[in-house]
Formats: sequence, structure tokens, C-alpha cells
Amino acid sequence: MSIEIVAIQPPYPVRCILETMAVKVTAEIRAAMAEIARQFGRQGGKKAARNSTPEERSARAKIASLAAAKKRTEKRLAAKKSGVKK
Repeated sequence: MSIEIVAIQPPYPVRCILETMAVKVTAEIRAAMAEIARQFGRQGGKKAARNSTPEERSARAKIASLAAAKKRTEKRLAAKKSGVKK
């Protein structure tokens, strides 16, 4: 396994930058990592809601609501354009 350290100055502090990773990850390890990520992903929204202020929660809910409304509108307009009736 060889690791090369590249000497560039990023705008944030970094100990070293690895140019390439020579380690191959097996399918079993990738599957296990994906499962762990799914478990932590489920916790993310709950922890974010618990740790945020009411104003932050309200702002997140408003953004989500606007995104959902935009998606519904696009779907309705596409159905109307194609002549499909709901």
C-alpha cells in the first residue's frame, strides 16, 4: 500500500491529502457500511429537530413545504399538459 502526500495549501487546515486510496473494499464491507449509514441516517432528522431551535425547525419545515408544493405543481402541470385526468 502506497500513500502519496500532495503539497497544496487548501483554505482550511488539513494534516495531509491522500492522492489515491490503494485499498480495495469488498462487497461485504460495502454492504455493512451501507447498513450503518442507513441506521445513522434515520437518526439524523430526529437529532437535528431535537437540537435545533423552534425558529430553525420552522425554517426547515417551510423549505420542505415549499419543495413539496413545487413538486405537486410540476406533477399537476405535466399531467394537464399530457391530457391525463386524475
